[in-house]
Amino acid sequence: TVERVEQVQDFNRKFYSMALDHGWRPVTGAVYARFRDYYKEGSDPEKDPEEWWGNHVQDLGGGTLRQCLDDAEEGGAEVVQVVTWNDWQEGTAFEPSYEEGFTQLLRLQEYLQGRSDEGPMAAAVKEYNRENADEWRHCDNMAEEDRKDCGFAGVTQQQCEDKGCCYRPTETRNLSDGTKNHRPWCYHRSSAPVCKCADASIRDCEVRPLDRLCCCKH
Repeated sequence: TVERVEQVQDFNRKFYSMALDHGWRPVTGAVYARFRDYYKEGSDPEKDPEEWWGNHVQDLGGGTLRQCLDDAEEGGAEVVQVVTWNDWQEGTAFEPSYEEGFTQLLRLQEYLQGRSDEGPMAAAVKEYNRENADEWRHCDNMAEEDRKDCGFAGVTQQQCEDKGCCYRPTETRNLSDGTKNHRPWCYHRSSAPVCKCADASIRDCEVRPLDRLCCCKH
């Protein structure tokens, strides 16, 4: 487990040095806030473990991200890839979350611009939620068993939505009695909002990763 900034620096310098040793010019660097190795718990228990399993990189209060940015610049990278936007399993997400809010984006902004300003970020998320609130309330948040068919076999998304209905492809599940649990992909919108939240705050918490503006739950 990486628990010190010096360990992050050592790894990154080896990475960029290896490129130079091969005569390659570093063009794209990588920056990350942390890494959680979930592969051991997420892999087939019968599979032989890989030698790199069990490596975790701590956030270090933003130190990991800052060190990655410094090392990418020092290593000669012309651009950097932010790793990643929403890989929640590996813990590398920069996307705003319920637990951290806009922390990682603010750290990145601080490093690049010398300042941090959460206001525009929060406003953008609120506007996105406001624009999508009606769909979440009347389509996404409806339980599958409450869907009332609005289409026909082979109906397309365009045909469905032209009728004012919801189009959400749904996985067919096998039931214990051997039958298939078919749910309509094209179904009537809920006549009343499934959730009671302000438009600026509504979010489907079970389908999408949580963020601090989430309040809508089944």
